[in-house]
Amino acid sequence: MNKNKLYTLLLGMFAFGQGVMAQSQLQPKTVHLNAMMQTASETGATYRLQLTPLDETKYKGIVYDGMENLKVEGQYVERNGRYIEDGYFKYYFPNGSVESEGEYQAGVKIGHWKRFDFMGNRKPDRYYPPSSASMRRKSMNIDISTDN
Repeated sequence: MNKNKLYTLLLGMFAFGQGVMAQSQLQPKTVHLNAMMQTASETGATYRLQLTPLDETKYKGIVYDGMENLKVEGQYVERNGRYIEDGYFKYYFPNGSVESEGEYQAGVKIGHWKRFDFMGNRKPDRYYPPSSASMRRKSMNIDISTDN
């Protein structure tokens, strides 16, 4: 076998191995949450957040209640060991109908949020000004720095 083919083969095997190692580090995670949707022990949990990695810092998250009913689905980012809402979200009533939907930016709601009643009828939208996101984040003690 000539040298170029051997190098190409070895480089391909190395790249494949690195990809497999990276994928093995991106494992689904479960976070237990209390009634206020804050991290809790498994025994004190009201909800369960199931996180599926999209990349090294972003996750698709689904929150289930104690009866395994869908409560929330959306995208999370990991910052300083915490999982923070960041992206499009939907909240559900216990009957499965949509309660509300809209965008989060680094842990706070922004923009127009569509809202619905228990029967699926539209309620007035809520608007969360993006310009006030930093102030709301600070009042909620959400640290969005990327230091890990």
